[in-house]
Amino acid sequence: MAGGTRGATCHVLYTTLTPERLGGFTMLREFFLSRRTARLAWGGALLLVALSVTRAALEAAIVGWYGSFYNTLQSAASAASAPAAAAGRAAVGDGLLRFAAIGAPWAVLAPLGALVRRHFCFGWRMALTEAYVGAWAACALAAPEGASQRVQEDTARFSAGVELLAGKVLDGVLRLYIFLPKLLAFGETFHAPSFVPLGQLMGRAWLLYVAASIACVCWAVSAIIARPLVDLEVSNQRIEAAFRKQLVIDEDAPRDERSGGAKAASGGVAEPIAQLFLLLRRNYRALYCNLLLIEEWLEVSQQFVVIIPFALGSIQMFAAEAEERASLGDLMQLSSVFQSVFEVLSLPASSWADVQEFRSVVRRLCEFELAMPPGSGTNSGVGAVRGQSDDADERLL
Repeated sequence: MAGGTRGATCHVLYTTLTPERLGGFTMLREFFLSRRTARLAWGGALLLVALSVTRAALEAAIVGWYGSFYNTLQSAASAASAPAAAAGRAAVGDGLLRFAAIGAPWAVLAPLGALVRRHFCFGWRMALTEAYVGAWAACALAAPEGASQRVQEDTARFSAGVELLAGKVLDGVLRLYIFLPKLLAFGETFHAPSFVPLGQLMGRAWLLYVAASIACVCWAVSAIIARPLVDLEVSNQRIEAAFRKQLVIDEDAPRDERSGGAKAASGGVAEPIAQLFLLLRRNYRALYCNLLLIEEWLEVSQQFVVIIPFALGSIQMFAAEAEERASLGDLMQLSSVFQSVFEVLSLPASSWADVQEFRSVVRRLCEFELAMPPGSGTNSGVGAVRGQSDDADERLL
């Protein structure tokens, strides 16, 4: 009964939220609100969330293990007698066994999560492809530029982008939920050095303040450097589509009529193709230069952040009062927690190139969806395709 209610609700939303009302975002409607794919969409999403929660909990356990293990190493290294050294070696061995107990589930869950994510994203791609095939057939006489590429290649790139970015975002949110309280707790154990601006005023949140400040700088610089990426990607995709179309035309044309029979001055390449070569060369050079700048910036910032927690926390190891001194295990644990929180806060910056490429694909798909005739999509022209693939999709979960 509940399943039927959910299916009816999805069907009502599916028929109500038309591409015109969604502003072109049929890519969401066709997967999450279609009766045929709703179970795969929502069930897969819940399973991915559960796997990410488990993975985040295991990562937190590993970070906790770092603290105890490095404290054990520090105690074993300072053992003053043979019995104490033997006890230290035994403690180190126990610590390694504990790590194996934590790492074994991680090794099993990581490939399993990747498998589920791939099935989920492929099912989404198939739902989009079926919707777009029907729309493409309905507007064949006035198809938008690069329609065949959008139906085939852009849906595949959309699926790959979802697989990459959705996993990062989901894992990032869960890691922030788990590690943010730990970072605030370390803000009480480690005192803010005098050289941290406003550090004394932040209280226990001073470490979060440092991480967020550096992440904001990374965002700003990445946004400035990578600003042209979306336009460059969209332009390249259009030129690639024109290049592919010209090759298909030449393939079917008689030899002496290919590309109008015109030849370029060098190499005997047809003039239209030679012009496309020139455009591709210019665009890709600009794209690669832009990617080089952003990758250099991200690499420098990542290496800089590695030393930040050690620079901030190592001072506490030499505190005048013995009870205020931090141990080696505390310092290593601080490093892991700080970097985990920073990686989440700087996710937009570190994934900027991937985000811009994904945005370019979404833009092209939205343009295609807005060009669909009213009533096109999965409701026209693809019933046979759906009927053949129903059983296969239902078995994915």
